[in-house]
Amino acid sequence: MNLDHLSRALDQIGALVAGVRSDQADEPTPCAAWLSPLRNETASHSTDLG
Repeated sequence: MNLDHLSRALDQIGALVAGVRSDQADEPTPCAAWLSPLRNETASHSTDLG
């Protein structure tokens, strides 16, 4: 993964998160099975940059 790809991915994730209203923050997601692995994968790649 290069830095440009990571930057674009983080921009897209940020836009999605910004679209979540405060009253939606505690609602369940239909995608709980992949949400945690996705978060972990994103975090692991961000540590590769430092």
